[in-house]
Amino acid sequence: MRDHRRGFTLIELLVVISIIALLIGILLPALGAARTTARKMQNSVNLRSIHQACVIFGQDNKSYYPGLHSDGTPYTSAELVAENITPGGHTGIMIVPRYAFLVKGELITSEFMVSPADSDRTAAVPGDNIKNSNNSYAALDLRILGSSTADCRSAWRDDMNTKTPIYSDRNTAVLPGLDAASSVWSPEPGTWQGGLVWNDNHAEILGEPIVSTQIGNAPDRDPDFLFDNAAASIYGETHGSHARMIKLYDNVTFGNFGGGLNP
Repeated sequence: MRDHRRGFTLIELLVVISIIALLIGILLPALGAARTTARKMQNSVNLRSIHQACVIFGQDNKSYYPGLHSDGTPYTSAELVAENITPGGHTGIMIVPRYAFLVKGELITSEFMVSPADSDRTAAVPGDNIKNSNNSYAALDLRILGSSTADCRSAWRDDMNTKTPIYSDRNTAVLPGLDAASSVWSPEPGTWQGGLVWNDNHAEILGEPIVSTQIGNAPDRDPDFLFDNAAASIYGETHGSHARMIKLYDNVTFGNFGGGLNP
């Protein structure tokens, strides 16, 4: 008995291929958006986990976070070297020792210090000295508060202040000013976006580096620019050096942004 089954014609194959290509074209953007959303959620998990590690550290340090002694004074360079936290040249107000305390104290793994969107940062290798290149996140600047001589050390502790920013995605822009701000999520100048965790451990994803803050006993700043820019213009108003976070670029933490070396 003759088999009358036949295969696809060329036209039918082309139609099927066209339908598959169309479906891929429709689904790929949705899959890309879902992937970005998942990465941003992981980023928020990282930030909240880092803050939680700071809180745990503070439980044995009279509520002060890493980098400060239990009386609120910063670790000296010699003290950090003696405790094998960092090489010489750092002090407790710098960003590297602050997260080195967390990693070396096994309060958090080094993977949490790297943003899922940050291709310029890699997790620290166990046993190696921790560097700026092992960290994606900016932290509350402990040296400056507004244009005054006050600092933020009084806020670098577990006080559950809902308006104190603690860690955020870093600003990757080189030039000062709001228009130059950019991040690992939005590399184009003027399009900064990223995650931020506050001192009550709530995290959010921001579309711009502008928030309402309240640091220590200082009055509310609304609006406030997350990063230190000498002449950042916010909604037409020029603000001075009122940084809340440390600004990182490449492997360098600029000294006027809360400092740190790049060992």
